[in-house]
Amino acid sequence: MLGLTLFNLSFKSIFVKRTNDDLKGENMVTHRVAALFLAGLLVFSGSASAEKQKVISDKNKYGGKTIEATYESGDKLYGDALKKIIYYDSTGKETEEECFCTDKYAKELGINKKIAYFDSNGKMTKAELLYTDQLANEKGVSKSIVYSDENGRETKEEFYHTDKFANEKGFNKDIAYFDRNGKMARREFFYTDKFANEKGYNRSIADLDNNEKVTRETLFYTDKFANEKGLDKGITYFDGNGKVTEEESFYTDKFSNETGINKTIDYFDNDENLIAKNLFYTDEFANKKGYNKAITYFHGNEEVIKEEVFYTDNFSDEKGVNKSITYLDSNGRMTKAEYFHTDKFANEQGYDRSIVYFDSNGNVTKNEYYRDGKEIETK
Repeated sequence: MLGLTLFNLSFKSIFVKRTNDDLKGENMVTHRVAALFLAGLLVFSGSASAEKQKVISDKNKYGGKTIEATYESGDKLYGDALKKIIYYDSTGKETEEECFCTDKYAKELGINKKIAYFDSNGKMTKAELLYTDQLANEKGVSKSIVYSDENGRETKEEFYHTDKFANEKGFNKDIAYFDRNGKMARREFFYTDKFANEKGYNRSIADLDNNEKVTRETLFYTDKFANEKGLDKGITYFDGNGKVTEEESFYTDKFSNETGINKTIDYFDNDENLIAKNLFYTDEFANKKGYNKAITYFHGNEEVIKEEVFYTDNFSDEKGVNKSITYLDSNGRMTKAEYFHTDKFANEQGYDRSIVYFDSNGNVTKNEYYRDGKEIETK
């Protein structure tokens, strides 16, 4: 029997578990404003057709002219737009367009100003909407930005929230990302300093399935929290019912240097009970201790029942073991240890797996040796 000492680290999860219902409530904010986006973008209908146009700059930030267009009765945008500012590049192509809305339009749709950006082919790639104070107070959004790809498909929306909304919800900006079918695939939230100080994270990303249910949430922790807890980033995975199935933790360099652990993965059953924990060790720790990964298995009330250790190549070459499994009773006493040997060891010793049994006092009671799944000797 090899003199191997196994140990168990049981970190209590400190993830903030947010449900699909929580994020669904936040989605409502996006969907309400998205309707305004669609209505607001209709004003961008190509070049101005106003009767009054004048050049206000011969060379703008894009290297071309800037034109101001105003509207009178009979013009296409009369009643909706007070004026447009159109920016051209050095080749004469329109690159940016600012539209200042009338009071009537602003009152009806809640939009004061719109800005559109165009690529070299004249396709709109980005549009900004600036909202009225009334709409901002009602919906909690002061500005939003829509991004589109070369085919005109919406790829993401950015929402900038009011101070009142941010104080109530804890985030002042969020971004919705869309797949090629127009379904929301990801939400990203940026939190206020107050929220971040209280919760310990300042940004999160929620990945969604085709039904816009959260399947994964990533939390990015503040420097203060990271220094105190040793956590740099955490990822939580959810099943179709919104239950936590897995939690992945990434640790700071300081924590890793002190403990030898740079990542852990916790697995949960259908009742969200912890059933296994994977520990991933730093290279320095692995070179010193001889193992780079360990898995602890739990039963019931986080009772350890089994521990699995994976050894480094150097250790395996020296000791002839690349993996071991230790079995424990309800009192934490070792009852059995199973060793999986290297091919070199097996060719020299004649067996590729061995099992050692222990009594309640830790004394060896039996040794079993196997080759290709068949028992060849018992001592």
